[in-house]
Amino acid sequence: MPARIIEPNTTPFAKVAIDPVTLDIIENALRNARIEMDATLVRTAMSPGIREQGDAFPLISDPAGKMIVGQFGSFIDGFLKQYDGTIEDGDMIFLSDPYSCGGAVSHSNDWLVLLPVFKDGRLLAYTAMFGHQSDIGGGGPRPAARPLSAGKASGSAPSFLSSCGAGPPGSVLPFWAFSVEVPRLL
Repeated sequence: MPARIIEPNTTPFAKVAIDPVTLDIIENALRNARIEMDATLVRTAMSPGIREQGDAFPLISDPAGKMIVGQFGSFIDGFLKQYDGTIEDGDMIFLSDPYSCGGAVSHSNDWLVLLPVFKDGRLLAYTAMFGHQSDIGGGGPRPAARPLSAGKASGSAPSFLSSCGAGPPGSVLPFWAFSVEVPRLL
């Protein structure tokens, strides 16, 4: 069952004519937004895969999930088709399940954060970032390895979680922290 989008305002947006100069300005502003998304993630990432190798992919899509700017292709359409839930203003979706987004997340070390963008009660776009999280549990050889619980030994993070309401996803972080060996790297 596809995702159900909750839009309190169903009035369609008015179409406006855009001259070539305005179109160029909008196009470059979207490209800059994508570059800033990437720079912010690299600057703040705790994962060496993201910070040092650049294994992360920003994306801005239209309400249907079609990529507007990005570098990896849109995984949002695949997620919207698979997600059996509602999406509304203030939601933030986290996932690492390859089967929940048409295979764009290729393994559980790739974590995706998806944010729907609403304006005046209408869905405008989606912004998303996914990147490779190096530490995802497991009891394999490494310095200072410690015994793991059954949950951590499986090496899998929760498939997807949604945090309603604007603000930091504090209720989600304990689930992710349980799935990794070094929670301070989140």
